[in-house]
This record gives sequence, C-alpha cells and structure tokens, in this order.
Amino acid sequence: MNKNDNNFLFHNLPAIRDEKNNIIVFSPYSGEIAVFNEGKMKKENLDKLRHSGFFGKPDLSRGTSNICLGLVLTKQCNLSCKYCYANGGENISNGEMSLEMAITAIEAFIKEKKHAETIEIHFFGGEPTLKMDIIKGVVEWLKSNSKLKRLFRISTNGLLNNSDLNYLIKEEFHLSVSYDGLADVQNHLRPLRNGKTSAAIVEQTIKNLVKSGKKFNVHPTITSFNIEVLDKIIEHLAELGVKYVHLEKIRTSTGRGKLCNYLDLDAKKYTDWFSLALTAAFKHKIYLFTSPLMSLFSPTNFYCSLCAGKQFVVLPNGDISVCFVEPEKFKVGKIIFKEKKVLFTKRINKFLAIGNNNKMSKSCETCFAKFVCAGGCPLDNLTATRSIYKPDPENCVINKEILTQAISSLKEFSFPVVSGILHL
Repeated sequence: MNKNDNNFLFHNLPAIRDEKNNIIVFSPYSGEIAVFNEGKMKKENLDKLRHSGFFGKPDLSRGTSNICLGLVLTKQCNLSCKYCYANGGENISNGEMSLEMAITAIEAFIKEKKHAETIEIHFFGGEPTLKMDIIKGVVEWLKSNSKLKRLFRISTNGLLNNSDLNYLIKEEFHLSVSYDGLADVQNHLRPLRNGKTSAAIVEQTIKNLVKSGKKFNVHPTITSFNIEVLDKIIEHLAELGVKYVHLEKIRTSTGRGKLCNYLDLDAKKYTDWFSLALTAAFKHKIYLFTSPLMSLFSPTNFYCSLCAGKQFVVLPNGDISVCFVEPEKFKVGKIIFKEKKVLFTKRINKFLAIGNNNKMSKSCETCFAKFVCAGGCPLDNLTATRSIYKPDPENCVINKEILTQAISSLKEFSFPVVSGILHL
C-alpha cells in the first residue's frame, strides 16, 4: 500500500483510509469489514484474516456452460421518454422479433451448450410486455420442450395490465421496473406517447408487486432534473415498500439521449448527491445497486456478464451481440435460422479479451476498484476514449468516489450484507 493514497488494493480487496488514518477493508468473501491502523497491523492479525476466509480470489472465468440470453423483442414502446438511449417507439419496422426466431435462438444455444443445466432468458425492448404473446410462447415452449432449470427476467416500464403482471408473477419472473422515483420527475421525463402522465400507472404496478411479495427492483435514471432529490426518491420508494433500487446516470451518447445534454451531470455533482441516496438507502434498509458497485460483492475481471461471454443478446433479425445499449456496435455472430445453429464471428475474440489482465489499462493495474468496476463499461470507454480497453476518465472518478462512499457506509451502518466489523 502507498502511504500517500487514500484508496488502494489490500490483498486484492478495495481499501480506503479514513480521516483518523485507519484503514477500512471490505471483504465480499466473508461479509466482514476490517478496521486497523496502518502502523499497528500485526502479522498475527493478517494471518487471522487469511484463516477466517477474509481474503479470496476474484472470478476470472470466461464463459459458462449454462445459457443466458437477452431477447430484444421489439422497438415499440408506450412511453416517450425524453432521454431513451434505444429510441424506443421509433424506426420499429425492422425491430420485431417473431416467436419462431425467439424459439430458434433458444434451440440454437441449447445445441451450442450441450452441458447446460440452467437457461436464463432476459426479455428486453422497447417495451417487451407489448409482446406478451411471444413471452408466453417462449415460457410455454421451454416448459414443454426442455428439462433445463428456468430463470426469467424482464426490464419493463411498468405499464402493464393486471392480467399480464399476474402472469409474470406466477411464472416467477424477476422484474426490473423503470421509474424515475417521484411523480413530477416521471411525468416530465417519461410521459405516455400521447403526452399524458404515467406516474400513477407505474406506481400502481409497484404497489401490486409489493403486495404480491415478489422480489423486484425499481430502476430510476438520474439526471440534472432529479439529482438533488435523490434522497427523497429513496424515501418515497421505501414508503411504497420497495426493497431493491438500481440507480444509473443518464446516457447522453446514444438514442434520444443525444438531445439531452442539458440533463447530464458532471462527476462531482453526481457523486456529491449520490452520497445522500446511499445514506437514505442504508437508513431505510434498501439494497441500492449501481454500475460502480455491481461487482462489490462478487469481484471479477469483467464489467458485466456480456463482457465475460456469460450472456448474449439476440436481436429481432437473429444477430448476436454482447451489448444491450448499442448492440449494432458489438455484434459477434448470428443465429442460422434453418440449421438452428449459433455462428460466432472472429469479432467475439476482441470483445472477450476485455477482461484479460494484459489488455487492462495501466491505470487499472493498481486501482483499488480493479475487481469492482473491472475497467469500466466497454461502450462508455469506446465513446470517451475510442478504445474499449481504455477507461472513460469521467467514469473513473465516479466509480472510485462511489466505491469509497459505499465502503464508508458499510462500516457506519448496520446492514444485512455485513456480518461483522473486525477491529484489529
């Protein structure tokens, strides 16, 4: 460790230094926090941590024997979100997946992964619930034609009727509901396509999910319009009964987001206000997750499962990608429809090299967030630096500050993910 650094790697774990010069280290392996004075750390204490399972190894594995597919069902959407990165509701003529293509893609990957025990399907859009016939068709096909263990996920805007919601609950879908947290924010930035308000409809969906006891998360997008009420958003969602919240900063590099630079945030303002959301989340016992912390509890060399070759996105025409946001830029193959076969191109090797240590930027080699942000989002990197391997400098600032806030908060607040604090 460098005595001049306030954050550093400590045996491959993220460590920070507090104002009293104490070192705080969080272990996702044991679920404990170690606090010690740098000059007083004894060898026997270090040995004690080793023997207790405090240290571990990040998951550096690439690929998986199981199947994880994202199916982009449609470009249609019943909202008109001002910042939509996918241009939802626009240019929909070639953006509709047929049931035949969805099932063929699944069959092709089952053939490709002969030893799979589990299949996970993530339905995506546009708004995927506008294609409930395809969703139901996929679910029923898997029930009738596969013995694999099934897991279903869906990203939805929450504008679905009770019948469709009850079906998703019955089939044990994990739902991620996009909602900007407060009615005035939602109605301004995420109106219906006819210009009318959407907040009351989405909040009713959230209330119905809470009543069902179903595990789900709410996903607000953070902009200049709601950044200063982040803590109030968390409090309001807690009042609704929400237990899991996924916060992400607006994207202004894709889709309609390109027209929303006025909603963007610089790193300092974002992280300053994020700290209030983090405090509110701990206070209300809400599990708050965000890209900079996505791998805090499961250290890895890969930013996401797509980077690790553990998940693939299938587009309506059968193209295969490793990115949900800008799939065209990250295409790596295609479903051969007649043969029910997966055909990968040589491009896949480029993208699957992202997590290689020898491809990692020199600035990442000793960074305390190395196994949490894992070099950052390749798309963000490409946009900011023209290289998927070179980190976006703005995201670096955000990731480091939010990770520091999270470790400090884990120490300060009693929370289920922390099993104990070890004062050494």
